[in-house]
Amino acid sequence: MNADPAAQAPPARPPGPRLPGRPGSGTCGPTRRRPRRSRSLLGRRGDIDGRLRDQRIVVDDLTAAQAKADADVEQVKARRTRDRDRMDSGAIGDPKALERMQHESRLAGATDLHAGGRGAWR
Repeated sequence: MNADPAAQAPPARPPGPRLPGRPGSGTCGPTRRRPRRSRSLLGRRGDIDGRLRDQRIVVDDLTAAQAKADADVEQVKARRTRDRDRMDSGAIGDPKALERMQHESRLAGATDLHAGGRGAWR
């Protein structure tokens, strides 16, 4: 009974992995979850950034298409004005060309009325 207490104790084990929430581990449950949540948020942000980039590309494409359509409309308006001025001044000597321009003018007037315009070519 006079044995040394250290000799009677079980051998010491090396420390195991630290688990969250255990006393002395230095971390707790919510701290452990933060990195996982951050990764999730960063992944969602990456998805949102990608969608934003895609939408900006769509907007740029539509803006370019609208600019082209506007330029085409202006070109047609300029041609119609030029042709109308030529018809009014009598500068067109070819009867077939004059008939063709008058026909285009009538078609353009009908299109203007259909599109809600005033039909200035009629």
